[in-house]
Amino acid sequence: MSDKFVGRERILARLEEAWESGKFEFIVVYGRRRVGKSYLLKHFFADKKGIYYQALRRNNLEAFSYAVAERLHGNPEMTYPSYYSLLNDIASAAMAERMFLVIDEISFLAGEFEIISLLQQFVDNIFGSSKLVLVLCGSSRSFMEQEILSYPSPLYGRRTLQLKLMPFLPEESAQFMPDSWSLRDKTAAHVICSGIPYYEKSICSYPTLEEAIQKEFFSPRTLFYEARVYLMGEYRAVESYYTVLELLAHGVNEVKALSDKSKLSTANVSAILASLERQELVKRNQKILGRGRGRGWKLCDGYLAFYFRYVHRYLPMIEEEVAESPYKKALEELDSFTGHFLEEDFRRYVLRNSGKMISEIGALDFPNPVTKQNEELDLVADAGGTVLTGGCKWRQEKAGVREYETLIRRSSLLFPSEDIEYYMLSRSGFTEDLVSYAACDEKLHLITGEELLGTK
Repeated sequence: MSDKFVGRERILARLEEAWESGKFEFIVVYGRRRVGKSYLLKHFFADKKGIYYQALRRNNLEAFSYAVAERLHGNPEMTYPSYYSLLNDIASAAMAERMFLVIDEISFLAGEFEIISLLQQFVDNIFGSSKLVLVLCGSSRSFMEQEILSYPSPLYGRRTLQLKLMPFLPEESAQFMPDSWSLRDKTAAHVICSGIPYYEKSICSYPTLEEAIQKEFFSPRTLFYEARVYLMGEYRAVESYYTVLELLAHGVNEVKALSDKSKLSTANVSAILASLERQELVKRNQKILGRGRGRGWKLCDGYLAFYFRYVHRYLPMIEEEVAESPYKKALEELDSFTGHFLEEDFRRYVLRNSGKMISEIGALDFPNPVTKQNEELDLVADAGGTVLTGGCKWRQEKAGVREYETLIRRSSLLFPSEDIEYYMLSRSGFTEDLVSYAACDEKLHLITGEELLGTK
């Protein structure tokens, strides 16, 4: 697969607007590990003058000096005596012409030197009269939010642009995938990679999705190791996080049950869940319009869910490269796994394309008051006087009138007197009868897999 640049049009447009302003700009870029921050910045600034510095965990003054002196003076052997003199030289150069300074992984530099306070002095007293575009970038969300963006930070309130990079949407992932792959395979790859470009690049280097899953997850290669690398970079008591994530991946979703099965205290489990929530790896189940159970948690990261459901407990087999059985089990359940985690993309599609003013959106489960059986709606949204409900059908068969009637019945149980519009997503399309229904009923909206992936 080529290294083509995919998506990020809105973010590139905002960066271009900042660059074209001609005045000092202070931009903060953050997002989870491997989401493509560095690749984005290198792509945007490729044809512009400036300095890109990837911070190290130590010895930054020497390495930073090399990057600055080589770019400004063509003399990489020059070493600045201090960060003050280094930044002052950059400021002097930026007085005369437009240029950028990107400090990537700023948390590493801040861990070695009080760079944040020094940057605040330059932003307030020197950079403001220059033509510099200063960009601070980092993967540690807690550091970026607390040390750069929050009120106690010396840099609080000084940024001119804040960009949070999110994982790819399905249509962006689809552009990244080989053209020869089917809609089903492109969507499954999007889900098990969580829309993370780096993961997708690993997956897309294989001719088929099946081979990619076997080689990357069920043998000791990049994505097999990545979950542990990622979590060890974020947390100290990482084994406890492994335990909770594996339980969540297998459907255990309430604090007490997680505590009982993990042998961790409820306080410890709650703290782990709160930490994972800050990283946007898990979500609390919430009521919408006061309806639904609104209890428990869900693992919302497809990559970690796939890893902890199908891979983690079979590490000894995989390391010995005898994991054929776990691999086959993962393939057998791939469609149902994809459909479950694609529900969030379904909701995001409706949020972006319905044209409605949506204030709440999510999924709900609730007890049927008659049968006492649990019922689920994959989409529930408050659209200001109208309730949107929906179902995601990710299977080989076309969705038909029976599925629509089930959606109506479940919706009426929760919202017996509200005005309701219905949304249905189907990988394989819809029966002629249901398409005829939709043509005559403006409250029924049908979304195909091709539309979700932007290939139609």
